[in-house]
Amino acid sequence: MPATFGVPNLLWSIKISEFFIKFNDITIGHNSGFSCPASTAAFDAAEGWDPLSGLGTPDYLRLLAAALAA
Repeated sequence: MPATFGVPNLLWSIKISEFFIKFNDITIGHNSGFSCPASTAAFDAAEGWDPLSGLGTPDYLRLLAAALAA
């Protein structure tokens, strides 16, 4: 484990296979903007990582449990 403290150390200690289930996947959405029509070139939300929502929203309880177990 690297000799760092805080969030980088916590994220390093969570197994990569378990890391992604710590987030709520956003699968519906389009970031065309407030004043742009939906047909504007932009990113769509998709299953897994996507440019619109990244990994999704953090699931606090799952991240807390992982932090306490690390």
